[in-house]
Parts: sequence; structure tokens; C-alpha cells
Amino acid sequence: MPTKPIAKEIKEEMISKIKAGTPAVEVARTYGVKANTVYNWISRSVQAGDPSASEIGRLKRENDELKKLVGAITLDLTRSKKKKGH
Repeated sequence: MPTKPIAKEIKEEMISKIKAGTPAVEVARTYGVKANTVYNWISRSVQAGDPSASEIGRLKRENDELKKLVGAITLDLTRSKKKKGH
């Protein structure tokens, strides 16, 4: 069954959401596109010399998690210093 081609603008919008950190599977589901199709687009963009959208998204999610950990550790240290001071 032939599928309707997806406009370049829509592909770029989807890739940009993935680069922003949204998982590729979630973007695919939102737009009604098969996840394998999205991964193929990402693969082609990597072959063209662009950094992998999924890699960028993964790194952004990892960075957010690390920021949360640093924040939690900083808060714990601040609280422990306040307790020692009182």
C-alpha cells in the first residue's frame, strides 16, 4: 500500500523536536509516522554530515538529568551546612 509522501517542512519539524530532546518514537506516534521511517531520516542526515538527531536528543536528556542531580546535591549540601551552623 503506497504511503503519502511527507513534506520536507514536516520532516524538519519532526527532526527538530527530536534534537530538542523528544524521543523519536514519541514524535513518530504524534505525527502518525512509523518510527522506522523517522530513524531512516535520521540515518540519512548523519550520512550527510549532520550530527545525529537522536544523539543530540539523548545528550540533551542526559544533560537535564545531570543538572537535576547537581541541583539535588547542592541542595543537600546547603541543608547540611545550615544544620551544622545552628
